Amino acid sequence: MTGIIDIGSNTIRLVIYKEKERIANFCEYSNILADTVGGELTDCGIERLCDILFSLRSEIMEYKCGVFAFATSAFRDLKNQDKVKQKVFEETGLCIDVLSGEREAEYDLAALLETFEGDETGIGVDLGGGSCQIFAFEREKAVFSLSLPIGCKRIKRAFCKTPVPEKKERKKIEECIKRSLSQLPKYDKDRFKKLYMMGGTIKTAENLYEFLYGTEIRHELTTGQLEKLLNDIEEGGKEMMEGILKKRYETIAVGLIISNEIAKFVGTDIINIKKCCVRDGYLAKLK
Repeated sequence: MTGIIDIGSNTIRLVIYKEKERIANFCEYSNILADTVGGELTDCGIERLCDILFSLRSEIMEYKCGVFAFATSAFRDLKNQDKVKQKVFEETGLCIDVLSGEREAEYDLAALLETFEGDETGIGVDLGGGSCQIFAFEREKAVFSLSLPIGCKRIKRAFCKTPVPEKKERKKIEECIKRSLSQLPKYDKDRFKKLYMMGGTIKTAENLYEFLYGTEIRHELTTGQLEKLLNDIEEGGKEMMEGILKKRYETIAVGLIISNEIAKFVGTDIINIKKCCVRDGYLAKLK
């Protein structure tokens, strides 16, 4: 058995695998972005992170398995990254593997490819809290990959005063996403029309749609359905939506706007939702 700890911008999650099967899952919400001041994780933030990791580390003891910990966008942007890693090691015994954007996209692709039975061609997207990995792939190989700083939490902190953006805020978000996507290399959009998305935001959107409307959508969301969700989140009221979405309420609306802009850029009305994640790819590369 193998334990993988994923230190992300939205969540810090431990998954225990037996071979490729997930047999246990433990999750805490991440405060890394909120606890970062001037590009450095504060002392309080470091202690909070150590407490969470120590708690997760203790869960592993029950399973008597090896453990690997990696971190993504919010952590790799820290100016005091070395200090944080050293403190975490002293407090928990965990060595944190900080993934570059390129490695994160590589593991995302590895995870995605394991969900296909044959060759596929398309655009893969992992939308997280701090960044968004976007890559084109064909016949099990990446054509290009790019990590963009347009994660849900990062964009919300930059543009929004409230969880549900006002019209002016939404317009600014859309313009920001378009500018960021313009950095992608030129590619044949007729050949790469299928869009596959992974990450907690798009999975939450799928679950929310099925819950609100009692409709099984079979791991697909259209841009029209995204718009419907956005409207109903706005009209549903904070208390109701917060009760349904818990912590995801803070970022789900922004995440839907980002997802919609990505779909429009790719030139598709359909988002294929994948349950895989970067942890699965990380595990695959360990084997």
